[in-house]
Amino acid sequence: NERRKHGFYDSNITKPMAILIQERNGEPFYTASAFLVDKKLGIFATAKHFVESIGRDGFVIFFNGRVYNSGVVVTPAISDLALTSAGGIRGFGQSLSFDPANFPEPFLLSGGGQLKVGEEVKILGLHPHPEKLQANKVLVGIMRGYYDMFWEKEEFVFDELPATVINLAKEVKNRDIQGSPSGFAFISNTYIEIRTTEDHKFSFGGLSGGPVVNKEGEVIGVVTAGIEGGHIVEGFEIVYEPWNTLYVTPVEELNNLMTLLLVDD
Repeated sequence: NERRKHGFYDSNITKPMAILIQERNGEPFYTASAFLVDKKLGIFATAKHFVESIGRDGFVIFFNGRVYNSGVVVTPAISDLALTSAGGIRGFGQSLSFDPANFPEPFLLSGGGQLKVGEEVKILGLHPHPEKLQANKVLVGIMRGYYDMFWEKEEFVFDELPATVINLAKEVKNRDIQGSPSGFAFISNTYIEIRTTEDHKFSFGGLSGGPVVNKEGEVIGVVTAGIEGGHIVEGFEIVYEPWNTLYVTPVEELNNLMTLLLVDD
């Protein structure tokens, strides 16, 4: 269709949020969230486990109504973070690059160190939802509007989930983070642990790489992993565990990565 041919899609999201999509056979296969951190260079922050799992150049960036080829990715050795840049607009190759004048302003990054247990935050992200859970959500026309998947009942939505900080120093081994390098499997890293106000009632899949912001709208961390919920067997009973817990890479590590990018430049 014309949207796919010329690299655009329908979106009314005004926040500096992006969707990263790996395709298989011309259809979305694996997704993550991302957010703009450098407007001039078109640099986005996301989760390293997404780019490491699929290969650094194996995805496209949906942002601000346009679809971009993925650019160079910068990652730290251990932290679950990555920086990727928007290359040329898809459909035109590299000849038509992004225009930062049309980009929204990036989120401000918190200086870190001020976060407290019990503080209220919000998880921001863009990920697929089944039709029955799309009510009262902001839809982004990708499945049907861009990929022509009219039979598909899932569609991307913008989520803004209220949550509370419950632990500032949650130790998690890298082997428990999807896509982490095997050589660092038994090394632990420290994450912020947060709990959503309500049961999400659906997978957190696709929220990885999205920002977690405080009341001032500043990024305090980046979504790394969620504790799976759903019906499980416990003893001789089937019980329901809510989808309400996430691990977040602290913003201090993102600030350090941004500094490394400036050094590389």
